[in-house]
Amino acid sequence: MTYSIKIISLNDNILKIIINEKKSLSFVKEITKKTNLWNYEIKNNEIIINWNKKYNINFKIFNFKDNIEIFQELENNDRIYGLGEKYARLNRRYKRFHMWNVDQQLHLPLGDPTYLSIPFYIVANPKKFFGVLIDYAGYIYIDTGVKNSKGIFIKIKSNQAKFYLITGKNLKEILKYYTELTGKPFLPPKWALGYHQSRYSYMSQDEVIEVANEFRKRRIPCDAIYLDIHYMKDFMNFTWNTKNFPKPEEMIKKLKELKIKLVTIVNPGIKVSDEYEVFRKLKEIDGFIKDSKNELFLGVVWPGICAFPDFLNENVREVWSSFISEWIIQGIDGIWLDMNEPSIFLILSKDLEEKITRMLKGELNLNYIISNFTTNMINKNTGYVKINAFHNFKGNKIHHDELHNAYSLFQVISTYEGFIKARPNQRPFILSRSGFIGIQSFAALWTGDNQADWAHLEISIPQLLNLGLSFNCLFCQNWNHKILNEASLVHVDEIVNLTLKNERISCWCWFGGSAEPQLPYAINASRKILELKPSKRIVRICFEWNGDGNKGLVRIAGELAYISGGNIKFDLKAFNNSIHLALTGMDNKRVLENFELIYKEFFEKRKGIPVLGATTLLVPHYIDAEEVEEIAKFISSLSEEIPYNLLIFHPDFIMNDVPVTPKKQIEECYNVAKRYLKFVNISNMHLIGYQYSSLSWGLKETPSKISI
Repeated sequence: MTYSIKIISLNDNILKIIINEKKSLSFVKEITKKTNLWNYEIKNNEIIINWNKKYNINFKIFNFKDNIEIFQELENNDRIYGLGEKYARLNRRYKRFHMWNVDQQLHLPLGDPTYLSIPFYIVANPKKFFGVLIDYAGYIYIDTGVKNSKGIFIKIKSNQAKFYLITGKNLKEILKYYTELTGKPFLPPKWALGYHQSRYSYMSQDEVIEVANEFRKRRIPCDAIYLDIHYMKDFMNFTWNTKNFPKPEEMIKKLKELKIKLVTIVNPGIKVSDEYEVFRKLKEIDGFIKDSKNELFLGVVWPGICAFPDFLNENVREVWSSFISEWIIQGIDGIWLDMNEPSIFLILSKDLEEKITRMLKGELNLNYIISNFTTNMINKNTGYVKINAFHNFKGNKIHHDELHNAYSLFQVISTYEGFIKARPNQRPFILSRSGFIGIQSFAALWTGDNQADWAHLEISIPQLLNLGLSFNCLFCQNWNHKILNEASLVHVDEIVNLTLKNERISCWCWFGGSAEPQLPYAINASRKILELKPSKRIVRICFEWNGDGNKGLVRIAGELAYISGGNIKFDLKAFNNSIHLALTGMDNKRVLENFELIYKEFFEKRKGIPVLGATTLLVPHYIDAEEVEEIAKFISSLSEEIPYNLLIFHPDFIMNDVPVTPKKQIEECYNVAKRYLKFVNISNMHLIGYQYSSLSWGLKETPSKISI
């Protein structure tokens, strides 16, 4: 079939490719800037692209009546990352994936598709990095090498397609430009970084209070408790089960006294009943998804027969956000959006009865019913179920197939707007099971249901590794060391010989985010330098690190620093373990233990030039005076003479959209640290007043990226 291809160079790093251009939903915000780094041509059905005269990227396009197919050839050493929440290893190559949000019952490698669809992948090898983002919320099939091991095969269930080619020097740059297109992650409230307790289900407010009291009694950390569907009346949103939750205001008050936040579940299925206010108000504005005959599209979910809000409709989002606002004003702290793929136990179409009768007669098999009348039994062999429903978007009738994966995104945006109405000066907290590109600007995600068995534990490892890796500080001020492909290998003897030949070198400081992964190397080099140098020559050995190393190696490093006249400086990122975990991906227990170890074994032996010191980076919104006070109290519990250095933060690495530390925060942190410690210093003073020109700050505008 004939087709058209249009290519637009948006900027130095992003190329837009459109096949059969027409008006359609878009989920990106394009940033354009004149560029000459792209060269491309179209030969027959092949797009040949060269970026910055460095490397070529080719796509072959095949156009059919109902879908567009794309093939991208890869090199043997190419690895593939991304594609969101999938039951697969970190490297996604040689796998098949369905992009179609579903309430997945099988949480194993065969369990695909899943709750979340992110049609974005990164191709990486030591010499090149590029990403591909498909701007389409309908069904997409991606084969990363099963059918053809030489490349990626993509099938888009549409007669038009838009995708973006993103290039960069490394993975960090690719992610930077991806978030420029789809939105930066939202900043959660501080409590959301803590310990959350959730189960299916708490049946009464007495049980909730009992559990909360037991957490406090047993001194088990708990920052939030979640209520599943049993707090509702007949599983209906924005209602209380007055039999088992007779006085919710008292429960909320008690939880606040215990300093525990409350998060309640909300589902998209709205019970069909004119006595139910939510159904009635949405029906009044014609606010539900319709079937092919322009009647209510109905399905069976927890409350029974339900209709589904059309969140694409601005009027619906306004009504929904008002219900959210009224709900949280009573003292609800967070909203847990579940079942929002949407999950439908049974689709109530007009011909369902006739099809079931035919199945009972043996004329149709059960698989036919499953694949046509429920969304919950899809697996890797099925991948997609048609939901024959229609939406109203600015007067345009759009089939659900074209936007299925973004249904939850529209619901999340409407929920976010409800928070802003109720609490304009507080950060919202929304936890969503389902999502699409851009959801990171509004809500957090979790990996869905699972079971307590070894298989699920095993698959959770690559799932979580795909979200964050090792001790990786989001605010890293010296992140260059993470670009391993640009680093050269240096033998220990090279460092030793360089030091011995150059008498001007009087100190070796092992530094660069974290010395721990290379600690055996650093210890080996340091020992050789101290052994081989002339006896009268001064060469101090110092370490500046996060402190999360093996205790035996940390002790050896401490000894080398002590005998050489050097020192060890710990970057104490946070005292609150939840904040530490959120900012670095790691627990801080061993950090604090190692700090205490160096103090006990070496500090008292040499106070003139302290062998131990600490620093803390004052990250806005996270490391405030309260957090610094806890760190200072910990340090002073060992000795008030341990030097403590407060560093002013500047935007960098992943947290490059957070402002420089405000002057007020600096003063508060300094003053509280001085109450406990004798020697407190502030560094990076030149950053005060620094203006970060690309900042887009504040919550007055909802950062929606959706247009048509």
